[in-house]
Amino acid sequence: MLSPEWTRSIVERIKPKLVINGHDHHGCFYQHNNDTAEYTIRSMMGDFDGHAAILELRRRPNVTERHTGRPVFEYNVVSCSFITMRNALILWIYCIVTTLVLVLGVALWYWVIVRSAQKQKLT
Repeated sequence: MLSPEWTRSIVERIKPKLVINGHDHHGCFYQHNNDTAEYTIRSMMGDFDGHAAILELRRRPNVTERHTGRPVFEYNVVSCSFITMRNALILWIYCIVTTLVLVLGVALWYWVIVRSAQKQKLT
């Protein structure tokens, strides 16, 4: 993690419009003094609702910066949770139970159908 002094120095030198970073636990939004927006995306770990972020970046047509002539971009950052530990556990249990039912179903089919057909052939 950078100190506030280093962060301020980097932001003042580079002058980015948008900074995106991640954190291993919680996320936040911070607006720097020079109009730099900083988004810290929450962790994707299930304990923290499995957050992910979607960045939408659009160039504004026929719009440029006055002094540099560079194109102007708009952005939108959306954070969304896609899985919790509870839901992940339910999903794992569902997969295990489904697998067991399939294996037992095949074993039962073999035992009842195939074995009975073999017995009939022997008699």
